[in-house]
Amino acid sequence: MEARFAWDPTHVSPPFTAPAAVFSVRPRSPGEDSVLARMNDLVSMAWDNTKRPRYLDSLVAYVERRVVTDLTDPFLAYLGVQKVVTAAAVGFPPDSTAIERLTTVCTTVAQAGRDSLAGVYAVLGVSYYYPVALHSLAVQLGNSIAGRVATALLKEKSPRN
Repeated sequence: MEARFAWDPTHVSPPFTAPAAVFSVRPRSPGEDSVLARMNDLVSMAWDNTKRPRYLDSLVAYVERRVVTDLTDPFLAYLGVQKVVTAAAVGFPPDSTAIERLTTVCTTVAQAGRDSLAGVYAVLGVSYYYPVALHSLAVQLGNSIAGRVATALLKEKSPRN
């Protein structure tokens, strides 16, 4: 599915209609409840003054463990990208070692989730942490959804001739 919208503040676009998207939400499994509880505990560290200094190290170690034990964890890309930005925002930006570790996690998640939102989000992480790795990742991901996003990011970052 693809949609493109032009925005012009001086012009009101006509409304459009589309078929309804139908989906259902199932209850979480006990295993998913456990992962969600651990994620919430981890994320709360950023806002606790006594735990904040350990937040980034705990976060990186957790995503590294989860990428090995459960690559399908739906929170991996979110934690490995967005919550690292939170660490930087509260005064603990990743150093070069953490960036290398996070790039490895994001690359692995992107490859495994090449046709999922998690894969796309992980590509954004690679673009953010280590943009020079984006070209080889785009080649590896090929014509997948994540691969097309990586290619688009490369075009966006390339100098205009």
